[in-house]
Amino acid sequence: MKTIKTHLFEYTEYRKYLEQLLSDRGRKKQLCEFIPCQTTFFSNVMAGSANLSLEHAIRTCEFLNLSEKESHYFMLIVQLGKAGSKALEGYYLKQIREIQIEQQKISSKISAHDTIPVHDQVTFYNSWAYAAIHILCAVEAYQSRRAIREYLHLSAKNIDPIIDFMIEKGVIQEKNGRLSQGSTRIHLAKGSPFLIKHHSNWRMKAIQSLDVEREHDLHYTMVMSLSKKDIEKMKQIIFDAITRTDQLLKETGDETVYSFSMDWFKI
Repeated sequence: MKTIKTHLFEYTEYRKYLEQLLSDRGRKKQLCEFIPCQTTFFSNVMAGSANLSLEHAIRTCEFLNLSEKESHYFMLIVQLGKAGSKALEGYYLKQIREIQIEQQKISSKISAHDTIPVHDQVTFYNSWAYAAIHILCAVEAYQSRRAIREYLHLSAKNIDPIIDFMIEKGVIQEKNGRLSQGSTRIHLAKGSPFLIKHHSNWRMKAIQSLDVEREHDLHYTMVMSLSKKDIEKMKQIIFDAITRTDQLLKETGDETVYSFSMDWFKI
């Protein structure tokens, strides 16, 4: 059976998750045959007039080839959908939020193997140009030193030492004058002393971009007042946007380079 992967942990409504996964023609029928259940019943489930039983839900996990962790989460959101009181909804929602928070700790999903050593991160995060060049090496049009210099409007004196450093560390590779991304991963764990520098590098670039009016650029700043009970709701909205962005980036092509920064903090 074909394995289907998506960002399950961004969902709190199991119907929306299934709607995305089962959008291909014939998939809903295949699931109904696998569970098994009547297609009319499943249509009612998707319409919101019926719910999957827990037995249906665990069979759905098997059909989708979900991992143990994913299956546990799916069972929770099914039970949330079946909850008949606010107290029971809160009980399941608390467990769901805890798992979603865990998923935000991206470092728990990324192996320390083949990541750039801490002592080299001092150099890498000293300038925004390192990350920019690393990403540019994924775009065919910029896979040469000259193309990168012209795109970033920087001289060979500035660009070449950065490229040479990243080649040495395995972050990028060069073959016959063609640059590409290497096997060494670039990742900052939560709590890293270089996070502040990384954030400030790209916030400064965002400020600089305000002076250049480009068609697809977007800048938005808002200072707000809100109730304390809605603070976590706002944070969840932002988290959902981040996870959806992550999913899109896994499916998109490499044609151009953009920066995406997001902040949510108390004044």
